Amino acid sequence: MLHNPQYYCKNSEGTVNGICVQDIARYLTLPQSTVSRHLAILSQSGLISQSRHRTWHYYSINKEAMGEAIDWIHNVMPQEDKLDLSSLPPTYE
Repeated sequence: MLHNPQYYCKNSEGTVNGICVQDIARYLTLPQSTVSRHLAILSQSGLISQSRHRTWHYYSINKEAMGEAIDWIHNVMPQEDKLDLSSLPPTYE
């Protein structure tokens, strides 16, 4: 969902690049407060970016930081547990 580089939300002011907390919560069938808490941690870590329009918060992936995190995880994993990175969306390659 966040990996889609062209995910846009529409609001009363037009179109915003990113996905809003409400849409993520609905998609994951989790309470908005739970999703917001986890998104705040990811935002603080730099893995995702946050923008705000009035009372709405929109999130998008930080491709560079996410790619570095995936590379780091892949490098520290034992060889037999390594992920097949070819199954990841093309934005992470």
